[in-house]
Amino acid sequence: MVIPKVHHQLALGAVTIGTLNKTDKIIRSTVRQWLALPHDVPNAYFHATVKDGGLGIPSLRWLAPLQRRGRILAARNTHYQQGFDDFASEELARCTKRLTDHGRILNTPEILNKRWADNLYGMIDGAGLKESNGTLH
Repeated sequence: MVIPKVHHQLALGAVTIGTLNKTDKIIRSTVRQWLALPHDVPNAYFHATVKDGGLGIPSLRWLAPLQRRGRILAARNTHYQQGFDDFASEELARCTKRLTDHGRILNTPEILNKRWADNLYGMIDGAGLKESNGTLH
């Protein structure tokens, strides 16, 4: 699959939110065609996990900054190069800003998955999937 091959580049490279959004849109459009889904299927259906009733396709717009944050934190704990702390602090602040959604920081995969599930269940088309994972949200 192509998506995992680009995760490394997206997590380490300087990619704009616009590029990530555009890539997500292309992926959703392609999957929509493959599965012959109607055009009004909510985005949350594509990105919610399978256990939450979605297709489980990662949203690069959210995944790339999350992975970048994780790599910077790991590198920060292992490298003590002069100047790296300043770079790491700036990049972590940038990642935090990119991972903020309506005042809520989505800094773990679990929080991100809950966001997609809540978005899916909050729509008329997804409300019936609320009990798909065995818990009520």
